[in-house]
Amino acid sequence: MNKSITIIAIVFVALIASGAAYVVYTEYSSTPDAPLNPEVPTQPSAQTQPSPTDSAKNPASTTGTDTNSETKKSSDSSTDTTNNNSNNNNNQPKPVTIVDDGNTTVTINSVPKRIVSLAPSITEILFAAGAGDQVIGVTDYCNYPYNFKDWITAGNMTSIGGYWQPAIEPIMALNPDLVIAAGDGASNEAAAKLRALDYTVIVLNPQSVKDILNALDIIGKATGNDAKATQTINAIQTRIDAVTAKVAGVTDKPNVCYMMGTTYAAGSGSFIGDLITLAGGVNVFGDLVAAYPQVSREIVLAKNPDIIITSSAPSTFLNNANWATINAVVNGRVYQGSVYDAYARNGPRFIDVLEEIATMIHPELFGA
Repeated sequence: MNKSITIIAIVFVALIASGAAYVVYTEYSSTPDAPLNPEVPTQPSAQTQPSPTDSAKNPASTTGTDTNSETKKSSDSSTDTTNNNSNNNNNQPKPVTIVDDGNTTVTINSVPKRIVSLAPSITEILFAAGAGDQVIGVTDYCNYPYNFKDWITAGNMTSIGGYWQPAIEPIMALNPDLVIAAGDGASNEAAAKLRALDYTVIVLNPQSVKDILNALDIIGKATGNDAKATQTINAIQTRIDAVTAKVAGVTDKPNVCYMMGTTYAAGSGSFIGDLITLAGGVNVFGDLVAAYPQVSREIVLAKNPDIIITSSAPSTFLNNANWATINAVVNGRVYQGSVYDAYARNGPRFIDVLEEIATMIHPELFGA
């Protein structure tokens, strides 16, 4: 009898427990899931970036249209907390310390997600280093590797305005966690003001080929893209080596000058001067240490270059009696660079310029 009562009691208790569990399950499953990180803007991967001919589609960043910096700052803080909590401590990146071209030591504690570029050359380096998805602000003059004007028009990138001495208010409005400025005098003032306001700022001023490769390395480390930056550097170095290997045995090195208009030339302090040497030529203004010193017509005539590479139309020299006695003009060896921006910017496209200059100087070696 007692055994029967015990069995009945056990069954009764089990039924009660099952009913309670069902009620709890029903209430839980009927509660809608809360959205995860509702304030976090989506960032497409590099594969979704637009091609230059279709650049308004699939832009790299959707965060560039924020106008309320205080609201965005609050949102970004909650975003960072959520992301940090989602990873264990072993996966957290270690702080990165770099020394920029202004000899300032900069420590970056976490991978930057909101980068503002203050120069076209800096923008090109950022994208080449693999940090394109992290860039939210550029200048009006940034046009490579994409037509950023289309992105800005579509509201998917923000312009901070001009390149020379930009105002800091449009930069601050984007609430950047990293600003990269040009150290050639164009944005030094903005960099100093932003640092005084406790923004993280890196100043880069690459002049030589070595400097440009170093800038790629610095940006790779600073933005958490070490592997991509190293891959880009290695690919560029391979192309440099291919050119220098071809000209290694050349004994007849023509005298070359690069002219910006008719009054400025590339000196030894410029990457163009480096490229002339790497391409198997002799820079006739290599004795001038400035990057682009002003030179007179009389000095150019005295230097008598065999080859002139110019940012202007070749006719500037070929059809002008003032230059008629120069070897380059007599022999019709005046060339214009095919892409002005690539010659003018201290960025990763210098490798394209090197290969083009090598073809101008030694067509017999490079199949021109």
